[in-house]
Amino acid sequence: MIAPLKKSLDSVKIDDIVFTSPAKNDCDLLDVPLDELTTFVKTEAKNHPKIFAAEFLSISLVFSQFVVLLSWDKSKVTIERLLNREEAYPLNNNWVTCLSLYRQATLLPYRLAPAETIVLSADAKSTIRHYFKLVRSLKIYIMLYEFINGNTGINIADLELLLSEAEFAIANNKTNISIARMETLLSTIHKILVSYAPQTPRSNKKTTSNPKRLAFKENVPAILVIEDDEDWREIIKEMIEGIGIQTYCAGTAIEAMQAMIEHDFDIVITDMLLSMEHADAQDGREIATAAKKSNPKTKVIVLTAFMGLTNAVDGVKKQIYDDIFDKQDLFLKPYDFRKRIIDILERTEP
Repeated sequence: MIAPLKKSLDSVKIDDIVFTSPAKNDCDLLDVPLDELTTFVKTEAKNHPKIFAAEFLSISLVFSQFVVLLSWDKSKVTIERLLNREEAYPLNNNWVTCLSLYRQATLLPYRLAPAETIVLSADAKSTIRHYFKLVRSLKIYIMLYEFINGNTGINIADLELLLSEAEFAIANNKTNISIARMETLLSTIHKILVSYAPQTPRSNKKTTSNPKRLAFKENVPAILVIEDDEDWREIIKEMIEGIGIQTYCAGTAIEAMQAMIEHDFDIVITDMLLSMEHADAQDGREIATAAKKSNPKTKVIVLTAFMGLTNAVDGVKKQIYDDIFDKQDLFLKPYDFRKRIIDILERTEP
């Protein structure tokens, strides 16, 4: 039985919307009329009063293919910047590249082989090459992260040394030593990806929470649900588990990212607009992008409460989202999408 939702909050009244000089320059450069952005903000305040229930500084909202940074003092909205996604979230793509390589590393032949099985030389060379690519990508990400947020204290040279020792051991037929070095390397990279996951433009603090170790059954479909509203989270979880599918629920962007480090999900279901009450809040489509890029086989379903009133439809029409989700996978709450999930899983069965 699906539980009833809490009554929504009253709409928020905005007395004034002002643009900073940089925001006006952004709009001019990106050819976005100021009145379109003003209408968008008013609509968001009307349709998502929970976000505007308290004052905030520099939150990010997705407007079409752009990201709007704005502040709110319970009376006036200040639009600070209008940026391309890559400018607003400079760390995301690099982190996702590392995540994808990390997930691939967890499935390398030596890790899947039975105990005491000798890794073939061809597999060993391919494995070493993959780890070199992973370490190089992580080095680039940490350099960018430190440029934006300051020193992390991570010494990439230590990881490069571990990798060199693994390569030397392979060359001298010391498979066990090589595997030990690679496993140490993989464990260290896991911790770095968790601790330095990208944040929103307004929150650049190091992630301190630890990921939950996910205990999923092998060869059984798994779904990641990202929803900041507890009621909706329970509704969606109950809906999915009712058809016998493993489900993990995340309430924030960081929880979702940590879950993607731990497991490759068949389907990711995310709310389009995550709450700005959390320090790590991001637009749901940013998380969807990370899921899709980390594993192209992952299917993404996006939920919204106001598809006809907000910028949801505009977002679907833009090419930037064409490779994230199909129009048929954008659902208006409350929608029973169990049949869609079953269709997706049936089509992806080997």
